[in-house]
Amino acid sequence: MDTDNSYFEILNQLQTGVVVHGPDTKIVFCNPRASELLGLSADQIRGKTAMDPVLAFVDATGRAMPTSDYPVHRVIASGQAVKGIVMGVNKGAQAQTVWLLVGAFAQHNAAGQLTQVVVDFYDITEQRKTELEAQRNMQLLLGSIEAIDEAFVIYDSDERLVYCNEKYRRLYPHLGHLIVPGVRFEDVIRGGAEIGYYRESIDNVEAWVQQRLAAFRSGSQTRVQRTFDGRVLRAVERKMADGNTVGFRIDITELVTATDAALAASRAKSRFLATMSHEIRTPMNGILGMAQMLLVPGLPDSKRQDYAQTILSSGQTLLSLLNDILDLSKIEAGKLQLERTPFAPDALLHEVVALFAGAAQEKCLQLGYRWHGQAAQRYLADAHRLRQMLSNLVGNALKFTASGQVQIDARVLEGTDKTSVLEFTVSDSGIGIAADKVDLLFKPFSQTDSSTTREFGGSGLGLSIVSHLAKAMGGDVGVRSESGQGSRFWFQLPVEHVPDAPVRQVPKPALIGADMAAVLVGHVLVAEDNPVNCMVIEALLGQLGLRVTLVRDGQQAVDAMAQTAPGAGSDGQAKPDLILMDLNMPVMDGYVATEKIRQWEAANQRPRLPIIALTANAFEEDHQHCLAVGMDDFLTKPIALEALKLALIRWLPTVPKAP
Repeated sequence: MDTDNSYFEILNQLQTGVVVHGPDTKIVFCNPRASELLGLSADQIRGKTAMDPVLAFVDATGRAMPTSDYPVHRVIASGQAVKGIVMGVNKGAQAQTVWLLVGAFAQHNAAGQLTQVVVDFYDITEQRKTELEAQRNMQLLLGSIEAIDEAFVIYDSDERLVYCNEKYRRLYPHLGHLIVPGVRFEDVIRGGAEIGYYRESIDNVEAWVQQRLAAFRSGSQTRVQRTFDGRVLRAVERKMADGNTVGFRIDITELVTATDAALAASRAKSRFLATMSHEIRTPMNGILGMAQMLLVPGLPDSKRQDYAQTILSSGQTLLSLLNDILDLSKIEAGKLQLERTPFAPDALLHEVVALFAGAAQEKCLQLGYRWHGQAAQRYLADAHRLRQMLSNLVGNALKFTASGQVQIDARVLEGTDKTSVLEFTVSDSGIGIAADKVDLLFKPFSQTDSSTTREFGGSGLGLSIVSHLAKAMGGDVGVRSESGQGSRFWFQLPVEHVPDAPVRQVPKPALIGADMAAVLVGHVLVAEDNPVNCMVIEALLGQLGLRVTLVRDGQQAVDAMAQTAPGAGSDGQAKPDLILMDLNMPVMDGYVATEKIRQWEAANQRPRLPIIALTANAFEEDHQHCLAVGMDDFLTKPIALEALKLALIRWLPTVPKAP
């Protein structure tokens, strides 16, 4: 080794750390700056090799440096100078890492023999900290980009891909081979257009690519992309000050689908309202028109009878429509309440066929039924709703069948000792349903033909109600049909077995004027504020042979009871035997009036007088409220004569009708 003191004096003055290794890699010299950087004294360093644990060198990643990577070993192994190696050293007691930029070169004697290896150190700790902080920030940024819900991509000023997150790649699975760093934006979109990935580029690749490039280069754009696999993406691109372009892709498929569905529902409801206007105005026209004709002087009795029958028929049509609307309203509000009553399928089918026998006969259609099960078997379910569902299906079948037949069938699909699944089907030989219209069935506010030229009319609620009722009862509903080949509608319901339960007989409606087996007797107090309703109820009660007293509000009803002596009223008439109580009246409503009457009866030890609610409120909560305040029964308007008699006969005395 050169022992020129002036050489070492020069090295000692340098602000760069210098360590000199002998041919055996042992350190023979270190200047003060090297001692400072390594955190050791010159005596602690001299005689050590670079591998000595006291030096504790690490590589740029912070791990222990392999022997082959040490600068001194690399110079000896290659014979070439090395530079730009980043090393860290843990400074002894301070446990502080100092980062060094290291270079090394070899010196040889005249004979070419290696005499020493000089290693120099530059302190780059602050620079290294800045780099590591930048790396951490970049990792944090990339991690954040990966974590966001949106797909992210960035292109440089030359329109080449710099980075994209995994969500971006997943949005374009068919373009994965193109989405790599360095690829041009044009190559990506052209590749997608050529395979038809973008729906708007189909059959228009080149023009679409040029349009897309122009939009990309404009600096700021937001567009909607529809892909061939049905997804809808919102593409947002913004050019930054440095010329780079960042882009976001947001999958809005669910939002667009929901919006489209909402718009379709809105259009369907608009069409439904137009249909309902027609369906309501048609019977109203019959009612108002025929009512005007009844006022014509000198009208023959035959015409008067026809006009009255038209008014009655139109009113029943209007009432049926309103009931459908109320049913749908209760279903959609989740307020539908189901009953559990025993029924026999064969009896139920017989009732439905009897109900529609006249309509079938008018169209010369065969209407039949068959129960494919044990005649004696009884089941437990909501018999009223079952009848309603079958009636809706049979009514539809008759409407859309011009010739041929309508057949109702019921059978057991599966069962145990306690439960079964019943299937009811209604088949017809009618016009059938086109395949592209089947999806509209069973949906509220939807019809297979909602145009103003519809041939068959109807509100379009019947099948929707059938579907909702079937699902509310734990079942399902469906249809098989072809245009011109008829239809087969079905619903399946789980039911319970009731082997010995009696079947509740539902009385069949009677026509006004039909013979009645018994005559009611008694005096009825009617609390009703509407003059027309007063006229109607007074006429109906008079038709039943009852005496009537009318009051206009709940307070008058309470006063009438309070002024009535046990034997007779203040006007000389016997006290009422029953009260028909409207619910919504001025001064005092029917609920409060009933409570006050019950209080008066208790305070005066009077017998409980039957009170029947008379109201247009047809919801179950109204019924329960009436019972809760002390009423005994419930009648909904409009009142049919037979329904009124059936309610009154439970509370008033009767006498046999004279022969």
